[in-house]
Amino acid sequence: MYRSSPTAPLRRAFNTFKQVSLFAWILLISVWLGLGDVAKVVFLSLVALVPVVMHTSDGIRAVPPRLIEVAQAFRYGKWQTIVHVVLPAALPSIFTGIYLALIYSWLATLGAEYLLVAGSGIGNTLVDSSEQFRMDLVLFGVLVVGITGWALNALARAVQRRWFAQRI
Repeated sequence: MYRSSPTAPLRRAFNTFKQVSLFAWILLISVWLGLGDVAKVVFLSLVALVPVVMHTSDGIRAVPPRLIEVAQAFRYGKWQTIVHVVLPAALPSIFTGIYLALIYSWLATLGAEYLLVAGSGIGNTLVDSSEQFRMDLVLFGVLVVGITGWALNALARAVQRRWFAQRI
């Protein structure tokens, strides 16, 4: 007989939440918080939340039971088991979630600048330039978007390498 875990209802609720298009949230956020910077921060936080939570949850659930048994054999307490066994075993999945959060957040930044009130951001520059048929500025904007995305990815990889190098 199948037994549901205690966190199954929470997982189902979160899976329902993540099915809503991220840009659909902009409508609610703009009504609740207006069109300014606070709305952008909340929107980008939602964008980053989904992959980090999903991959962290998957990584924790994938910890081999034998590692937990070893921690129990060494009489680790709850927090010791979490800090010294569960989190290190889940780190690859957590970093995957962080990578995806960086990618999604960077792309959503451009969308937020397009759909919410924007100052002088790269998304606003891209939209204004395309409306004015300024292909030089559009290409410059695309180049800036690509270089920034690459730099965020390189930074995340450097942090990951350093983190794992300290643990070995």
